[in-house]
Amino acid sequence: MTITRPAAPARPVGCFSPLLAIDIMGYSARTPRMQFEAQMDLLAAMEVAADESGLDRERWTQQVSGDGELDVLPGDDDIVTVVGRYAPALERALAATNRTAAPDRRLRVRLALHHGALIMGPEAFFGRPGTRRWS
Repeated sequence: MTITRPAAPARPVGCFSPLLAIDIMGYSARTPRMQFEAQMDLLAAMEVAADESGLDRERWTQQVSGDGELDVLPGDDDIVTVVGRYAPALERALAATNRTAAPDRRLRVRLALHHGALIMGPEAFFGRPGTRRWS
């Protein structure tokens, strides 16, 4: 099996976009099965929050890691919507998940938001990390 990667751009490609980073706290202390369940619960909560706030996650550039993800939103997604609607919707979705979850399955996450200049590389984003955090 051959893995092909896109060619690196001749020069950096800059953009001005909202960025969010989210990770599950205490992830490495969970068993592999619990890690899988936490990932699924987080993704479901993120989908609910995006739908509720009018954002389309399919348009986001996503860099997924085991315990969370780093997302670059399209430049036309308003940071006011991300902060004012998505973050509270995510909090409500996680609270709903945690209300019915067993104590060892409850999720606590860190969310960092940034809006500004980013450089899109072939496999990563470059710019300042988050500027606002919620736990």
